[in-house]
Amino acid sequence: MAEQAEQPAAPSAAEAPSAAERAIAADIERTRAELGQTVEELAAKAHVGTRARHAAADLQTRLRHTTAQAAGQLKGQAAARGERARAQLGQTGTLLPDQVRSTARTTAAQARRHWPQLAAAAAVLLVAAVAARKLRR
Repeated sequence: MAEQAEQPAAPSAAEAPSAAERAIAADIERTRAELGQTVEELAAKAHVGTRARHAAADLQTRLRHTTAQAAGQLKGQAAARGERARAQLGQTGTLLPDQVRSTARTTAAQARRHWPQLAAAAAVLLVAAVAARKLRR
């Protein structure tokens, strides 16, 4: 006689999985997914080329951030120095005419007091200029 293979009978409504069985099945599926993710992470760690690319990308990102931050700081410092320079130029521009007037008054007063010496110095310069011109001819 030929043996008949026993096939499991289809579950009837009475044999439907219970809530506990469904929870266990869901837990098994979740554990399988976590295990698969863990295996992928371990494989990625074992792959040196991939790790090197990730490290290089991280370094590149940090360098870009640091460079942008430094550029921002330098721009800020340059702007502050430019403002200070403009402020100093503005102050110099308002003070300069007063200083020039004061120096001109002082020089004119000294020239009036020492006019004989100035006249003699001018005469010496005039004689020196004439002599130099005659020597060049």
